[in-house]
Amino acid sequence: MKNERSSIQGVSSRVKTSTSIYKKCERKGISISLDDILSNVFDGAGVRVICSYIDDVYRIREMFLGQDDVVLVNEKDFIKHPKTNGYRSLHLIVQLPVFLSNMKKNVVVEVQLRTAAMDFWASLEHELKYKSDNKDPALINELRICSDKAHLLDDEMMGLRDRIIAFNQQLEYAKKRH
Repeated sequence: MKNERSSIQGVSSRVKTSTSIYKKCERKGISISLDDILSNVFDGAGVRVICSYIDDVYRIREMFLGQDDVVLVNEKDFIKHPKTNGYRSLHLIVQLPVFLSNMKKNVVVEVQLRTAAMDFWASLEHELKYKSDNKDPALINELRICSDKAHLLDDEMMGLRDRIIAFNQQLEYAKKRH
């Protein structure tokens, strides 16, 4: 409401299955106790926030981390520093209170903030990567080029938004003068 538009297009969440957590604990040599799991498995729960524009990602980050019960544990900015495959997203590992049936526990959660273009690319890249054994360098390069195009689209859309806002502000100023 502050910006007269919604900065968030969508939110999704997931909780790892007990089988998936068990397998991760086995792989990492973590005992199967609630305290050890909560202390060592940082992606047991995840939230993905899809934002309209790149600057919205950082605005939402600031608002979220400004909450007094959210503690930043780790941050990886794959928007400013994309992965070599072209993946872009802002990852926050945060600790926050979760109210269980008989107690309150501070739980570590992964929060991913990205634009719709970044989400589109990441979803398709994930599907293509994990549904195929194709390691063709040309295909991998094409995926990287598509990531660059998606990033360019994000930049261009943000520029168009800024031009529209500036135009509307000039129009309002002109109306007030006359």
